[in-house]
Amino acid sequence: MPFSDLIVYGLWVLMATAAAWDALNLRIPNFISLCIILLFALHVAYHWNTIALLSHLVSGGLVLAAGMVLFSLRWWGGGDAKLAFSGALWFPLHELHLWILIMSLGGALLAIIVFGTRRLVPEARTANLPVIFRRRGPLPYGIAIAIATIAGTTFIVGR
Repeated sequence: MPFSDLIVYGLWVLMATAAAWDALNLRIPNFISLCIILLFALHVAYHWNTIALLSHLVSGGLVLAAGMVLFSLRWWGGGDAKLAFSGALWFPLHELHLWILIMSLGGALLAIIVFGTRRLVPEARTANLPVIFRRRGPLPYGIAIAIATIAGTTFIVGR
């Protein structure tokens, strides 16, 4: 198994961990985003002669700026913005729109599932359930970010 595959598998594990953490706690630990950035640095070092680093950095910067705006509007949490930044680094600028499309579709599907499930559970019984199922709670968007990053690195990057 090539070393570059292990790096991508590590990315998937970290993204899945971030999604699970966000679903259960509505928090994404900083160390997960930091580890994803470090894995990206390993990816760049491994592919140093073929990667368009500036394009990846611009993608990350654009998503970080958008994440800061969404955070200031209180539509995203800080963990979502940092996770989106670390995920966007993996996509060159010419593929960023596909990652955003997958993230948007994943977020829409997530909203339908979560809000639909919340309506099925009586409000009195949600106190002991994970945060994702509590009525009037926020949507853990880290799940959509993780879906987009995992799907994007599987089907988009390196076609």
